[in-house]
Amino acid sequence: IALTLCRLGSCCIATDEYDKGLKYYEESLSYTQGFDKIILLIQMGTLYHEQHSLAAASDCFRRALQNLSSDKIRTSKKDEKIVFGNNNVKCALLNRLGNVYLADKNYEDAMKCFKQAHKLCENTDTLYSMGFLHLRRRLYHKAEAYLQHSMRLCVKNKNTNSPSSLNENCAVILNNM
Repeated sequence: IALTLCRLGSCCIATDEYDKGLKYYEESLSYTQGFDKIILLIQMGTLYHEQHSLAAASDCFRRALQNLSSDKIRTSKKDEKIVFGNNNVKCALLNRLGNVYLADKNYEDAMKCFKQAHKLCENTDTLYSMGFLHLRRRLYHKAEAYLQHSMRLCVKNKNTNSPSSLNENCAVILNNM
């Protein structure tokens, strides 16, 4: 049932029927357990964020974090690598939740999430987000430091932990400061 509902949701989203697709996803949550439930909540949170439904997005990411913290959920490193590359699940979730807070101009909660994510794993996405947050707050020296650190990490990791455009985005932002 869960798989069918998810596929129906994906079909709706593919045809730009986001509300209908998200309803199917929401319904499938009651039939989904374990790591699959976390992945579904992340998909939903991402879609809500893209639709600028920030409260719904943060709710999905917080629910995913809660499920991840549950003693019942155990993820294998193989599952995490398939979904998140070299970032661990909690780090990726905290970064996504932080970006929702950032979009909502809730800078304090955004920075809390980014700092927690950074403690778990140093990655370019979190450093970039921290730099962007400081840029939004017009703290240019701090923004520059985080963005440069993100760029150095991109070069060091040969962009394996981030989209290839991240390095270019950092360069453009630093150029325009």
